[in-house]
Amino acid sequence: MKSIKTSFKLSVIPLLSVSIQPSYVSAQNDVLNRLSDDEAFSIEEIVVTAERRSQSMQEVGIALSVFDESSLDNRSLSRIEDLAFSIPNFHFVQPADARAAQVSIRGITGDTRFPGQDAAVGMFLDGAYVSGAIGSNIDLVEIERIEVLRGPQGTLYGRNTAAGAINIISKQPPIEASSKIAIEFGNYGHMKVQGSFGGALTDGLEGQVSIARHTRDGYEENTFLSQDLNTAESDSVRAALNWHPNEELQARLIFDYMKEDRVPGMPDATPDDRKDELNVTMFEQREVGGVNLTIDYALHDHNLTSITAYRGYEYKRRGDDDGTKYDAIENQVDEKNWQLSEEFRIASPVGETFDWVAGAYFLRSNLDYDLRQKIDYVGLTDVLTDGFGATTCPFIFGPLCNSPFNVDNRINVETTAAALFSQMTFHVLENVDAVVGLRYSYEEKDISVRQLAAVPGTMDALDTKEALIDKALTPKLALNYQINDDFLLYGSIARGSKSAGYNTTPLNAANLAQFEFDSELSTNYEIGIKSEFLDNRLQINVTGFYIDYEDIQVLKASVTPIGVMNSLANAANATSLGIEADITGLLTQNWQLSASLGLNEAEFDSYEGCTLNPQTGGQVDCSGNSLPSAPKRTASLSTVYNGTLSGLDMDYVLFGEWAYRGETYYDVFNSDFATQSGYSIINASVALMDSDGDWKLTLWGKNLSGEDYATLAIPPTIEPSAGITYGAPRTYGLKVELNF
Repeated sequence: MKSIKTSFKLSVIPLLSVSIQPSYVSAQNDVLNRLSDDEAFSIEEIVVTAERRSQSMQEVGIALSVFDESSLDNRSLSRIEDLAFSIPNFHFVQPADARAAQVSIRGITGDTRFPGQDAAVGMFLDGAYVSGAIGSNIDLVEIERIEVLRGPQGTLYGRNTAAGAINIISKQPPIEASSKIAIEFGNYGHMKVQGSFGGALTDGLEGQVSIARHTRDGYEENTFLSQDLNTAESDSVRAALNWHPNEELQARLIFDYMKEDRVPGMPDATPDDRKDELNVTMFEQREVGGVNLTIDYALHDHNLTSITAYRGYEYKRRGDDDGTKYDAIENQVDEKNWQLSEEFRIASPVGETFDWVAGAYFLRSNLDYDLRQKIDYVGLTDVLTDGFGATTCPFIFGPLCNSPFNVDNRINVETTAAALFSQMTFHVLENVDAVVGLRYSYEEKDISVRQLAAVPGTMDALDTKEALIDKALTPKLALNYQINDDFLLYGSIARGSKSAGYNTTPLNAANLAQFEFDSELSTNYEIGIKSEFLDNRLQINVTGFYIDYEDIQVLKASVTPIGVMNSLANAANATSLGIEADITGLLTQNWQLSASLGLNEAEFDSYEGCTLNPQTGGQVDCSGNSLPSAPKRTASLSTVYNGTLSGLDMDYVLFGEWAYRGETYYDVFNSDFATQSGYSIINASVALMDSDGDWKLTLWGKNLSGEDYATLAIPPTIEPSAGITYGAPRTYGLKVELNF
């Protein structure tokens, strides 16, 4: 495979320089001179808090994608995964269970399959960090906007933002009394009911309560037990209070809770048919919730912010680990987690010699994980011989065939994290800013592991406790050059980190020395431009990046006295190089076009021991291979048209989106069976509403081309064929909203 330095042909600097040629500016002025005053219109300004203070999106020297309320509504957003196709160099993986959900940005993906591991993309709900995939991928109700920050965000956001951060910002309660009821129906038995009620409770105090229920039949089928797989059933509630007794003080209290009871999907061994034969009645249950208290206080032109948040979840799952109709491996997981965090920030007034933000952060969390697994060696032989286990097992596994083994693996992880951070912006010249930031993070993790049964050839009975301390410095240096009111040129060097942790794959005395692994570090070199043309009727934002990705936590194969073991270790380094472009234009006052493009070459610079060669027993070298879950090319094109039906006192909105994902590998070996070739999907919606906003009808469709595409591929293990996890098939529905 060619080196990433030579195979990536595009150059960032020429592309950026073309964007600011004087001929473009001259053409812009010529067009504006021909416009009359009544034709004047522009792209609506989007205010973000990506740098922990309110700023226009076009003034922030960060590559970010922002989705406001109307954008989310057009896409019929339910969860973060619904945005995956609209963001350059972004990929979302939702495997068979909630714990293993993964977000990838610029080729960097955090593996969260086992307790003791953290994500590489930080999720923040109303400013508070949310740990764990189980607790973060929730139903989104009453959302104001979502900000996706691409690239390491270690200075202002901290731990577990080696790839980027996702900010989810809730709506504030309305001042005027208002209520909304929405009912939605669709194929696969899809039904969603949502109600929202809010308004002023007294002077300076508003409140709102929202509830939602969502059900859906399965996208897949277990033909052996006639059971739907990958179903949906969830209930959500959100309550919010906003208190602002004077101009200096504002306090927001938000409570959210979701209960989910569904049948999870399974990787499909037969491509494209979405059918499996499983002998286990599977289920997945989650209860997720939290309370967030945010207090903002203005003190002598400085803004003080306190964010106190408590979150927790309970999770249960029963699965069929062998993925067949035979009684080979069955597991049940019980998991509980809680976290308490506090962040205190102070921000200076803007417009002085330099602006600054400084703060302190503290988090305490506790995770209990219990895995109970049944292993039947006769059933394993059935899988290998397609039903001849009873007669063949003694020749393969000997006395292990006499009775099943029951494994009970109990893990507790306690985490204490603290940080101090600051970011200063020096106004060096009238149009030049220098940004300097630094964060010091300290983290302790204490783990207790009890493996209550010994499985010959697999693991030992263990009762062990360990503790680790992880420290990280994540600085940022940036230069922002405001060429004129319409052009911002920026460059930055920033670091991010992913926490150290524990290897909680099955352990034994031989590999206990590999129990811990260190943190990952990513260093991002970035240059970009944010530009506006035609009196802000056209926005073109382009970013070029180079990421040095060190000490990656990957599986490494080694030979032990009881056989080959795969353990997590800091065994790889990688490089990610690419370009991202976001373009938004208004063709008319009512017609908007948006496009995005992501080009990404992410490769392992070094990765020895990714597996063992079964013939020689030596380690296989995966150096030079592409990183998994890292599409080489991503693109999207969307259009929104707002119109009026004259004479009927009604408005309408037309939305359409085409998205493309290029070739993607889902394993470190870049195997053919784990490769998804490039594909496209089409989403669309049509909304009709009365001019007063009293009612709204929306007809929506997702993946209208009916594309069967893999979001994950698992190599052959027990079952001789690979397992494929598919994205959602063609779905469509009708939504009715009433406002009063």
